[in-house]
Amino acid sequence: MKSTTRRAYAKDWAHFVAWCADWDLPSLPSEPATVVAYLEVLGVGLPRCRQILSTITKMHTHHSFETPCKNSEVFEFLAAIPRKKSSRKVIDSNLLFRLLTALPDTVAGKRDRLLLLLGFSGALRRSEIVALTVEQVRVEPDGLVLLISEGDSIKIPRGESPVVCSVEAYQAWVHAAQIKTGALFRTVHWSSKLGPVLGPAKDGGKIVDRALKRALKSLGIDPAGYSAGSLRAGWGVEAAARSGKVYAAAQGRWRAISSIYRHLEKL
Repeated sequence: MKSTTRRAYAKDWAHFVAWCADWDLPSLPSEPATVVAYLEVLGVGLPRCRQILSTITKMHTHHSFETPCKNSEVFEFLAAIPRKKSSRKVIDSNLLFRLLTALPDTVAGKRDRLLLLLGFSGALRRSEIVALTVEQVRVEPDGLVLLISEGDSIKIPRGESPVVCSVEAYQAWVHAAQIKTGALFRTVHWSSKLGPVLGPAKDGGKIVDRALKRALKSLGIDPAGYSAGSLRAGWGVEAAARSGKVYAAAQGRWRAISSIYRHLEKL
C-alpha cells in the first residue's frame, strides 16, 4: 500500500473515531446505524462515501471485527445518494481513425499517434503510458507486448490497417526519435528536436491530454469533455459491447465493473 493511501486511511479513521467520541458512540466495533449517521452528517458524494466505508471496513477486519458497512441499512443509504453523471466524453474507434489520419507526418505526429493508440488499443492509463520504457516493450509477429508492471503484461494485436497498428506506430516513433533505451516518450520541440524525458508525474501525464485535444481541434471538434481517459473509456465501451462487461473490466483492468456501466449510460 502506498504511503499516501495509508495516510488517507489514517486521516479518515481518526475523523470517524473523533466523531464517535463526541457522540459517545463506539467506533470499534461500530454499528451500521452509527456509520449511516456519520455519512449523513458529512453529506459527501458516493465516491467519498465508498472511501470512508473502505477505511472503516479495513479497521474492523484488522481487529477481527465484523464490518458494519456490509449491512442493508448502509446499502439503502448508498442507493439513495444521487448519482452524478460524468461529463467525460468517450472516443470510439471511428473517431480514433479520423484523429490518427489527421496527425501530421512529423516527429511529434508520430509520437502522438503512438500515445493515442496505446491509450485506446491498450486501454492504458495516462500514467502508465508516460512511464513506459523501451525495455518494457516487445514487438512480436502478431502484436505489441507491454510489460506494465511486474507480472502484468498487455498484448495489443496488430491493427487491421497501418493507420491503427500499434506495432507500426511504435516502430515509426522510436526510429524517428532515435530512442533505443530508457524512457519511451519525450517532449518534442517545434524544430523536431527531442526535449526532456516524460515520466509518470501529473504534469508528464498531461501530454496525452494535449495530444488528444490537438488532434480533436484539427478536425474542428470541441475538445471540452475529452481527456486521456476518453481513449481508455472508449475501448471499454466497445469491448463491453463485443464481449460483455465482465470481460471488458478484466481486460481493461478496471477495479469495478460499475466503471463500464457509467460509460455505457452515455450511449
